[in-house]
Amino acid sequence: MAEYLNGTEFEVRFGTNKVSFSKISNMSDRIDITVHMEGGAAHPYFLKAPKQKPDMLVFERAIDADTNFLTSTLGKIKPGQLIENVMIFVKHNGTTKRVMCFDYGMVLGKELSPMDAMGKSLMIEKITVAHTGLKEMSTDVV
Repeated sequence: MAEYLNGTEFEVRFGTNKVSFSKISNMSDRIDITVHMEGGAAHPYFLKAPKQKPDMLVFERAIDADTNFLTSTLGKIKPGQLIENVMIFVKHNGTTKRVMCFDYGMVLGKELSPMDAMGKSLMIEKITVAHTGLKEMSTDVV
């Protein structure tokens, strides 16, 4: 029987720093191509091209009013900072189900959700990272 993502945790290790996130988006794998038509050929030729844009990941987590934005783990990570050996652990009920990683990345931006004293929404901290390519690893590395 399939297990759904309810009760799933996303633990991310930025080098030696461990941070939990409630949402990770833009997890994809893609290539860039160029298309060529040859003289009398009835079909185009698709050729792999160098990537024009890096792959991106967006990490999101809820934070509370007591979080110090400057000294928290994510507070120390700044836009423009190179990050290495990032590992993403997908855990369900305490058991690691998947491990993904990328070797190098750069923090492109950090963002906080709007602060609304009259609203009832959570404050969300978001970090966007460009990376060299997401790979899936064996769960035996845990």
